[in-house]
Amino acid sequence: SKTDLNVMLLCDKQRNCVRLAAQGMMHVGAVSAPGIESVGITPDGKSLCVITNQTTSKCTVYNTESLAGHTTNINDVTMIYSKVMTLSEYLLSTFKAMTDSWDDVLSEFNKKLFAFHMSLHPSNLSEQFLHLLVTGTASMDLENFLVHTLKEKEISKLLQSTMQSYEGIEQLIAQNFMCCCYALATQLQFLLGMSRWYDKYGELGLKEEAVQDSINKLSGLMIKAQEMLQCISHSKAKLSSFLKWLLKATISLSDGNSATVKITEDELNLVVKFLKTGNLFATRADTSHFNIDTVWQYFSEENILVPPEYYNNKILDTVLTLLKDKKPYLTVQPSLSLVQSHKLLTESLLECFQLSLHDLNVPVHSVDITGLYTLSSDAKLLRYVNDTNIITMITISDEGLQLSNQNRHTITERI
Repeated sequence: SKTDLNVMLLCDKQRNCVRLAAQGMMHVGAVSAPGIESVGITPDGKSLCVITNQTTSKCTVYNTESLAGHTTNINDVTMIYSKVMTLSEYLLSTFKAMTDSWDDVLSEFNKKLFAFHMSLHPSNLSEQFLHLLVTGTASMDLENFLVHTLKEKEISKLLQSTMQSYEGIEQLIAQNFMCCCYALATQLQFLLGMSRWYDKYGELGLKEEAVQDSINKLSGLMIKAQEMLQCISHSKAKLSSFLKWLLKATISLSDGNSATVKITEDELNLVVKFLKTGNLFATRADTSHFNIDTVWQYFSEENILVPPEYYNNKILDTVLTLLKDKKPYLTVQPSLSLVQSHKLLTESLLECFQLSLHDLNVPVHSVDITGLYTLSSDAKLLRYVNDTNIITMITISDEGLQLSNQNRHTITERI
């Protein structure tokens, strides 16, 4: 229920602290505890007891009333957190499915084309293809390359697999990726409202700026996904036209029946337009990619090499110039890939839930228990008396560790 708060205590011995996780999911605070041995919290959630053992053994009590006093509010935020993290995982799995669907189907084709391109001198591959398109004749090198290296069956198979890959990615973006983004946007809007309600949620440490930044990052990711859909649409048309023409030319050079491959005048115009640019490859580091397809760059962890043409827009430049002195709600970053945008969103979402409860790390009582106890092998009972008599007995049994204080509250931590 909303009035109950389950807190998981995590002993982080590497960082020498105790982490508190609401409902076992959302981090709500941490207590510094070098040499931690055991930890427990009272049923009412108002006191946290930590036993440490460095040069001396200590039992320290922390006041966690700030945790217990905001049970309902913490549960509200935890509910949003669980939904956001679930949607984030679904978004990641969808993204992986898109990557697997693509799986760089043109990689082998790229390597063969680029290797042949590098062997040509002084001409280049674009000139060779353009000459074949205009005259219908190919040089001996190009003919051998098409007939014996690329091969008719391989080109036909590549055409089919590439189109299937494009369609698979389009479906994943439209039916899964974007729907998940819309659901995530709804939850972030709820969280934004909470962050603005300071009287109720302010003491939890929710930051409006962090939530707004996540919403902006999510908007940027959705724009990038739509941009990728447009890129797929353009690449699909150009690549389909090019591969059809290449298949038809290869069949013709092999003395086959090229009439079986139908290609329209519009498709030929796309091929001519591309080949006339002479920019057949986009090169990054030690790899070169076939420039007629630009979808691959959205799956890269590096910046986009060939941004969409509509970013070179004078009207857009004029609008951005007019708004340069004003803080825009959303900044479009053309150079970011889909991978980079997704990574930025993931990092931003974690920042939204960095709660900071007041006075959680301030001890209210600490007692040195070194030499103040005796251990009975039968009863396994440790007894000691301190100045304030807050804690009077520690019991160690097979069931766990129990500490009893004057108010008869019991802290239990299984060990």
